[in-house]
Amino acid sequence: MELLHFESREYSWNEGDYVISTERARIDVQELWQHYVREAYWAGDLEFGRFDTGIRSSLPFGVYDASGNIAGFAAS
Repeated sequence: MELLHFESREYSWNEGDYVISTERARIDVQELWQHYVREAYWAGDLEFGRFDTGIRSSLPFGVYDASGNIAGFAAS
């Protein structure tokens, strides 16, 4: 079974000093994966391909600070 790319409109909005966005192009998936592998106890052996597929098949929410750096991430 092949998972298909989750399709939705992409939105961005401001919350105080932060921008919340569902734009996939803003997410550095490699950097985010590396962060999880280093920092999350459950992600120590998580393969990049699996992580990437999970993001592509979900609705991602990135939180970005005023400099455009990622400050938070969630996917549903």
